[in-house]
Amino acid sequence: MQIEFLWFEDCPNHLAARAMLREVLAERGRDARVDDIEVPDAATGERVRFPGSPTIRVNGQDVEPGVTDCVDCTPRCRLYHTDLGLRGVPMRAWVETAVDLAIADERSAQLRPGSQLLVRSASIARCPPRHSRWQTLNPATAGPATRDGRRR
Repeated sequence: MQIEFLWFEDCPNHLAARAMLREVLAERGRDARVDDIEVPDAATGERVRFPGSPTIRVNGQDVEPGVTDCVDCTPRCRLYHTDLGLRGVPMRAWVETAVDLAIADERSAQLRPGSQLLVRSASIARCPPRHSRWQTLNPATAGPATRDGRRR
């Protein structure tokens, strides 16, 4: 999961938004790296397509549904159109949804053919002593084993 937190120093709302993001990640047991991107000038704003501070992007997508690319990408405070009116931070539900979708994407990527899964053996007693309690399976070939140990 790739998370970007874009902000500028004079924004009074970036600390609250950053705290909310950390809380959402902690509630989901995620210690995800957050790319902290300070936008001190217009050139940086143009380069990172900065719609205002604070901005949270998960896997390259802004957490605000339906947001469009910035026309003016200069450092400034951002206002969000929420169910409660204009606010200086995104709705918590938007952040939760974006993080939950990224977690679901990670899980589905683990199950795609050719990806590797790490699974715990059902019974340690069945594992020969030379093998780890963990084994890697390819979900495309994993299936019921035949009597001689080969996969069908």
